[in-house]
Amino acid sequence: MPGAIAVNVVFVALLVVGTVFRGLRLRSVALLVLLWLAGYVGLSYLSRSATTYGPFLFVSYVAALDLFGLGVMFRGLDRVE
Repeated sequence: MPGAIAVNVVFVALLVVGTVFRGLRLRSVALLVLLWLAGYVGLSYLSRSATTYGPFLFVSYVAALDLFGLGVMFRGLDRVE
């Protein structure tokens, strides 16, 4: 799944860039990492009959976390003068 790898690489890059340039506080980074871990563990339990949906939903879940992280980062740019 190349999409799963790409979205996780973008997520890690977002955390690194946000931390280095102080767009994300450590508290926000910790929250995003905890949400990522909760999704990684929790989505694996989603299934219906013999079909498991969790791994396919994980890509969308991490993409939503990326958008949330970007929103938090760019919200802080309003304070820069």
